[in-house]
Amino acid sequence: MWRSTKNKSQTNASNYLGEINDDAITQKAWVRFRTRQKYVFHELPTVYEVYMDSVLGTRSMSKAFLSVARVYTFAHYYHIETLMIFCRAKIHKLMILAPGREEVCDLLQLCKDEPASAGLKELVFEYCALNLRRLLACKRFHTTIEEYPEASLGMIKKMKSFQTFYFKLISIFEGKDPDGYSLNSDEDWYHETAED
Repeated sequence: MWRSTKNKSQTNASNYLGEINDDAITQKAWVRFRTRQKYVFHELPTVYEVYMDSVLGTRSMSKAFLSVARVYTFAHYYHIETLMIFCRAKIHKLMILAPGREEVCDLLQLCKDEPASAGLKELVFEYCALNLRRLLACKRFHTTIEEYPEASLGMIKKMKSFQTFYFKLISIFEGKDPDGYSLNSDEDWYHETAED
């Protein structure tokens, strides 16, 4: 019974939306995530350099995420804006080096438990939304989402914003952009739409 209901709802959705290739949407969003340059540092100053070999281990990846996130929490508590920006940049770099790692569950747990980590939530939700297929394969992620339902809502908002960005980008290349967006603009559309 459930299977027939599921197929029926997919058919109804495809009648309204047509076929949407979410792989292309996610791929464009991941490229945008990787190439984002929103930080004040031209070259990221660092206490330690992050190499791919150093983040392959589960234990070291978890420690890397949590140590930087805790420094972010400290900076937030004492209103040290530059340190907060640096920590976000550092976590962003770690995420780029290791896509789809289940250690992000540690960051989700920290965001849930520590109110001062609110600024990290958007970055963590975006990373999870971009790597959702990989993360859904691990039980730890399911457990974390069940304990922290706000995270799933945040990921859904991010996925919606990826689609908005993607379809606006397509309309630009088709010459149907009603807003007159220029390709030289620094606007980050899918971040603006996620806040709605």
